[in-house]
Amino acid sequence: MKKIRRISISIRGFTITQTMVSLLATSAMGVGMVNYLKKNNTNLRSSDMTEELRNAGQNAQLALTDDLTQVTFINPPCTNNAPTGVTPTIACASVKVRAGITPLPGKHKDNVSSMTDFQLPSNINYPANSITEINDSVRLVLYDFAQSFNCRLSARHGTANPSATVESLWVDPNCDLKLTIGKIYVLVQSWSSTTAYASVFQVTGLGTLQAMAGTGYQGLAGPTQEIQVDIASSNNRFNQVGGLGISGFTSEARIFPAKLVEWSVKTDGGLYRREVKPGTADTTGFQSWKLVQKQVESFHILPVTVTTAGATEHNRSMTFCTSADTDFANCDGPEDIRGVNAHIIFKSSRATNDERTFTNAMQTSSTADKYPRLETKFFVAMRNFN
Repeated sequence: MKKIRRISISIRGFTITQTMVSLLATSAMGVGMVNYLKKNNTNLRSSDMTEELRNAGQNAQLALTDDLTQVTFINPPCTNNAPTGVTPTIACASVKVRAGITPLPGKHKDNVSSMTDFQLPSNINYPANSITEINDSVRLVLYDFAQSFNCRLSARHGTANPSATVESLWVDPNCDLKLTIGKIYVLVQSWSSTTAYASVFQVTGLGTLQAMAGTGYQGLAGPTQEIQVDIASSNNRFNQVGGLGISGFTSEARIFPAKLVEWSVKTDGGLYRREVKPGTADTTGFQSWKLVQKQVESFHILPVTVTTAGATEHNRSMTFCTSADTDFANCDGPEDIRGVNAHIIFKSSRATNDERTFTNAMQTSSTADKYPRLETKFFVAMRNFN
């Protein structure tokens, strides 16, 4: 009987179990790789948005700081802010432009655009928690370095200069080509070695060169001609009623060119700047708003005052001296502002693609969303404060 030889065939390869384990391992590696790439992409996106906000913050801070450091020190002499030995007859509340920095709490861009004067806003001394509008604005007075000159009042004028009875002052003839009808200027005088006083005014009329009535007045040598400068206050945004003579200014004062600058935020975001530079053809002088940084969502101005009592940071609004106060040296007034803390919220233009949500720290009732925010606060001191 013939034997049947059994042949054993060995098939080299994976068994079904091994194949399944291999597929699972490969799948796990794939999922891990996908998760890694997804996480890495999220981190890159987050890093990119952080850098975007950081750049936005730096650009806005540089632009705002540049203006704030160049603010003109406006310190008008008036009944509650009188220089030693001087007796002004105008109330401080009647001065049109009270300070180099004027906070406008709770005012957005549309509010500022509709304002008809430059006096202190009615809510400047309201409690901060009563200001419902989230954004603030600010108005600044800057020296206009594009003109860059100073003009001397006529020391030889035969009567008070500036006048205490009419809204006029008189200047030396070398001011003839410097002053322009419609433009704004700052009148500066120091009655002591430590404190300067300054007020804003707009030229409403210029006379021609004329011989001084007081030629040889008090035996002074110098020009025998002068120019009359009118600073009428009727329907004027800048000039105080009664003229600068009733503030106590004398012919020792000097005239410097100036301009106003306003910073504000739109209700739907974006930080804007505009200049106010009136002239002969346009006596109001409002220029167009220019977008500085579109990613600004919220903007607060916290004025910092310095008096003999020390430094105080105010929460958007301020508390001033009243007629009942007697120690005005220790009371805060807008002329005591020496700088501001700017508080800004920047919002990313792109949403995150992960589970995180963000809110605006200035808007406690705001709904969380996917747009990252960057909050920044920085202090800027005035340089021209004396």
